[in-house]
This record gives sequence, C-alpha cells and structure tokens, in this order.
Amino acid sequence: MSSHTPRARVRAALGHEEPDRVPVDLGGTFVSGIVVSAYEKLCAYLGLPAASAVAGGYHSTAPVAEEVLVRLGSDTRGVAVNTPELWTLSQEDGLRTDGWGVTWARPAQGHYYVVRSPLAGEPSVADVERLPFPDPEDPRIVEGLCERVRYLRDQTDYAVCLSLPSRLVHTIQYLRGYAEALIDLVANQAVIEALMERITDFNVRVMERVLALVGRSIDVLCVGDDLGTQKGLLLRPETYRRLIKPRQRRLLEAARRHTDATLFYHTCGSVTAVIPDLIEMGVQALNPIQVSAAEMAPERLKREYGRELVFWGAVDTQRVLPQGSPAEVAAEVRRRFRELGPGGGWVCAAVHHIQAEVPPENIVALFETARECVYAPAA
Repeated sequence: MSSHTPRARVRAALGHEEPDRVPVDLGGTFVSGIVVSAYEKLCAYLGLPAASAVAGGYHSTAPVAEEVLVRLGSDTRGVAVNTPELWTLSQEDGLRTDGWGVTWARPAQGHYYVVRSPLAGEPSVADVERLPFPDPEDPRIVEGLCERVRYLRDQTDYAVCLSLPSRLVHTIQYLRGYAEALIDLVANQAVIEALMERITDFNVRVMERVLALVGRSIDVLCVGDDLGTQKGLLLRPETYRRLIKPRQRRLLEAARRHTDATLFYHTCGSVTAVIPDLIEMGVQALNPIQVSAAEMAPERLKREYGRELVFWGAVDTQRVLPQGSPAEVAAEVRRRFRELGPGGGWVCAAVHHIQAEVPPENIVALFETARECVYAPAA
C-alpha cells in the first residue's frame, strides 16, 4: 500500500525528494489536458460516459470527469479562473469573439485560430492606449474560485494546481497578428512595448487579486508563455531579455508576494538558451519538456538544471503517443523515469495536451506505466 497521498507525492517530487512512485498529471494545469475527440474515445475504451465533454479554450480540451482521473491515477487537480479568452460571443457564421476583441474560427475537430486581430494594420501608441481592455476586477474572473479551491484543499488529498493569466508573447500575437507582433519587437518597439505594458498590468492585477484569495491554499501556480520553436528560440535571447523578461519578472514577483506555491512555467519548444533566465526569475518547475525539440534531451536537462528545476511532462506527443504502440509508450515512460526520476524532481505527463490522434490504449499505457515507476525504499 502507498505511504503517500497524491498531494504528498507531488510535494515530495517538487521538493526534489523521491516519493513512493513518480507523480502523474492529467488536466491539473492549463497545458496538460486532453482534447475532446481523444477524451471521448478514451471514455468509450474505459466504459465510462463522456456526455459532458464540451470543448473549452483555444485548444478544444475536455473537462475531464473525476471518475476518469481516478481510473488513471492522476495526482493533481486543476483550478482555473475565467479569463477573457473564455468570454466569447458566438456569431452566426460560426466565428467567436473573445473578451480581448480577438475573433477566432475553428475547423471541425481542430483548434481555434485567429482570423481577426483588433490591432491589425499599422497602429500607433495612441491606438494601443484606446483599445478596450478587459477589466481585471470583473467578477466573472473569480466566480466559484474560492469554493473550488476550498473543496480540493479540505475534502481531497490531491495536489491543487492553479492556472492564471500570464501570456505576453501570445497575447501580443493575438491582438496584433502573429507575424506583425514579431516584426514589432524589432521595428516598432514603441507600439509593442505600450501593448506589453497594458497586458502585463492586466495580468499582474489579476494575479494579485486571485492570489490574495487563494494563494496560501494551493500547491502549484501555473503560468507560461511560449518562447521556443522546434529548433530554437522564437526570438533572439537579447530581445527576450530586453523586452519580455522584465515584464515576466514583474509578474512572478507579484506571484511570490502572495503564495509559497511552486512556480510552474510552461513553454513549448527548444528553450535551453533561456532556462537560466527562468531559474533566475524564480521558476521552479518547467513544462512540458518537449523532448523532440533541439537540445531538449532529458538527461542533459537533468544533469545541468536538476538541482534547481522540477521537470513536468516529457512523454513525447509528436511521435510516440500518437504513432507508437502501447509497448513503445510504456518504454518511453520508463526511459523518462530513468533520466528524470532519480532524486525526485519529475512529474510524469504528456508533452502538452493529449491530441486527437492518440489511441486510448496509448493513454492508458502512459498512466499505468507511470504508476509502476516506483522508487526504492530508503535504506
């Protein structure tokens, strides 16, 4: 019988200690869920109903039922606030506009993508300052938050993971357009810095408001913003350090004033060039460990950063989960346990959301194998 509760198991791993087995996560964070179509197939495979699987957010993820989380042995439970991305107004043509004024479309079985940005074209600083922004004091943001956290803290023994608004690079891309936002970082810095300041002000105010309510009752605080691509950083390291990092630092400093929870940071891609920067700002857990990206070999990351960072994720979603056999998935999990598990400091999860192409047999193999990754008892 296990000597650890799920919460204690996660806390031990986060504290660089070896629990009874490696902790596992499904849906505990804003980037470790499962898309609706994969979830429906998983529920059918498990013989469980999936009637409540309504797509949520940009990634069309499913709200995972408690029964599924228990069957798979997830040690985490997630809490999210109602961010402006979810304040959507549906239109007759199937498009939807969110609380930032960004218009989105979604193909059948796909993810949402931006079709209209409110600052497209050649805006001025004055245009940025006039753009209507969401209200960080909007009561919708915290609706049901305290009750959910209180229930998880007092009535369950799962690790409580809170996801909060933190995107800066992504949000400027949504508001300006993907290519335009990146060009602005070099050619139109006055406009893009004005926009980043407004976004950071919003995120900091929401952070402080939410953590004043529940910051002492959570185990993990989840933030993030994609900085990497398959081959390297999305932008030059010096550009990141000049324009993005100071604003991320302000957000993380605001977080630390209100919570002792582990600071979890998500960024896809190859990001080794800025891992020291993230550590220097106080990041304690890195996700998703995109093992298929350049220079993201787990054994190297563990060797170089394992004393400072917890690694959260690392089960390959580009090839192994969608294309491999259950036996290959099991071998992948065991390999990651050997590389990242020693001394604690690893939470097993898929690299980002589990996608539509992943067979349910492979999902079950991931979680069953992870639960078999047992640490030797202390002598």
